[in-house]
Amino acid sequence: VVRREGDPDLGPLPPGGIGGNPIDNLYLFAGQQYNLMASAFGRDSYDGLGHTMHSVLLANDQCPNAYWNGVTTNYCPDFDADDVVAHEWGHAYTQFTHGLIYSYQAGGLNEAYSDIFGETVDLLNGLDAEGGSNNNDYMPDGQRWQVGEDVPSINQPALGFLRDMWDAPRYGNPDKVSSPNYDCAADAVHNTS
Repeated sequence: VVRREGDPDLGPLPPGGIGGNPIDNLYLFAGQQYNLMASAFGRDSYDGLGHTMHSVLLANDQCPNAYWNGVTTNYCPDFDADDVVAHEWGHAYTQFTHGLIYSYQAGGLNEAYSDIFGETVDLLNGLDAEGGSNNNDYMPDGQRWQVGEDVPSINQPALGFLRDMWDAPRYGNPDKVSSPNYDCAADAVHNTS
């Protein structure tokens, strides 16, 4: 354990912006997702029972990525951005409310809910980092509805991680089932945004 609730920031820079300590960022953004769930849905933590939210900063064979494993949210280096952290905690919330299987269209809904939670935190907290500082405008003039724009290692459309919830085909995602980008395979869960 590196940081617990109430511990001071690890610094040296304030969390949330460029150069913020990843542990501080994970803590801050998990708290912002907690506050969103509490104020919008009256939930005490992702399970509604006040469960402690554990975030893990790691480097393993899953990198580069971030994921919810049913117990903790897990982040590779650089994946400590606000929308990514809120997105992963969104998966925890979905597991304990909807129980959507993680494949086909149910998996797509699971991802879409998490993208929406991530972008909601991103729009409400007023913090921006590497990906830009204009959440008021859509692409190409701003970053509104962009998912993962503050993750420097993936903020490259060619890598296929970035998603645009306003214009899904921008990064090769479908905007509807009849889209040529739509994939009906069981693991094609980023079909819905």
